[in-house]
Amino acid sequence: MLATVALVVGSPAVVAQMNIALVPTADPTVFEFHWTSSAPADSNYVGIMNSVFSIRWDASAGGTISEDDFVNVCSNSRAPLLTNDQDVEVVGPYRYYTFRCDGGSALSTTCGFSSGQTRVLHRFTIVGISGCPNIGLTNDAYVTDLNRDFFVSVGGVNVTGSIDPTLIGTPFTVTPGTYGPACSTDGAIALGGTPVGGTWSGTGVTGGSFDPSAGTQTLTYTVTQGGCTVAANTTITVSTATTWYLDQDNDGAGDPSNSVQACGNPGGYVSNSNDGCPTDMNKVAPGQCGCGIPDTDSDSDGTANCNDGCPNDPNKIAPGICGCGTADTDSDSDGTADCNDGCPNDPNKIVPGVCGCGTADTDSDSDGTADCNDGCPN
Repeated sequence: MLATVALVVGSPAVVAQMNIALVPTADPTVFEFHWTSSAPADSNYVGIMNSVFSIRWDASAGGTISEDDFVNVCSNSRAPLLTNDQDVEVVGPYRYYTFRCDGGSALSTTCGFSSGQTRVLHRFTIVGISGCPNIGLTNDAYVTDLNRDFFVSVGGVNVTGSIDPTLIGTPFTVTPGTYGPACSTDGAIALGGTPVGGTWSGTGVTGGSFDPSAGTQTLTYTVTQGGCTVAANTTITVSTATTWYLDQDNDGAGDPSNSVQACGNPGGYVSNSNDGCPTDMNKVAPGQCGCGIPDTDSDSDGTANCNDGCPNDPNKIAPGICGCGTADTDSDSDGTADCNDGCPNDPNKIVPGVCGCGTADTDSDSDGTADCNDGCPN
């Protein structure tokens, strides 16, 4: 490749150095070839610059490097120069691209190249190179043996400098970001990641969001730039929500019919569903009397007051014949309780009658006088 630049200055006797480097650009498929002068401020050259440099990258990555643009050092526009390149060669583990400037007619433009000044001379495009190979300038044994190692001259003066060891094409850094911890009931989590424009994958991922209902997952963020693909993982820890039950009466027992799913107590809830009386702080089950009514048993007879007709009589739950506090005893089993039986021990009488309890009021001769009082009962 013929790459010529006229550096019109005054004193070719001063020998300076021209250092070179490959520099990435904002477009990951394009990189630039930079020259930096270390010439003293008063150095001058007149003539044509001739140079050789070789670029090397991993053979397994394939592809080639295409010259995208040739930039005039003086005007930063394309210079009208004839170019020729070596074809890409594969030798051992590497592919080589040699750029050769064999000389040409001088440019009419006059320009200076101050000490320490860097100028862009070429722009190259990566074509068909896969993966993330290191791409860099080389002076290895292969190119040196073929006389293709770095060389640059101006007006016949060798001003070969040094090669910047920087490599391009190395994997760029992908940062997936940090998310969570989350709860399985949370809404979708928006996923970011840098550089932007990558893709997310993993269980629970839809586009650029993650559904926590999928549980704890390790997700992958993948970015492809210029044929180079880099991925990074991030783990989102998701706690499984548990059921919490409303405790509106603050008795420590929850309402089984009123619950929420959450990873922590949302306030006013408990972890159990044991409240059969959710609005009665004194009861967790209806019991005998139902919610809202205490199951008090004043006489301790096993029947709550709400169901006890004689709440203060441990022997009765209903007044019966004799009323609360009085037993319905029928001592003589005559069907009349003692409380109403004038002769509680006489099964044949409930009142004393003429003869009194224990003696029948029989009137054998039917004369109107009971035998007990009749001297002649017959």
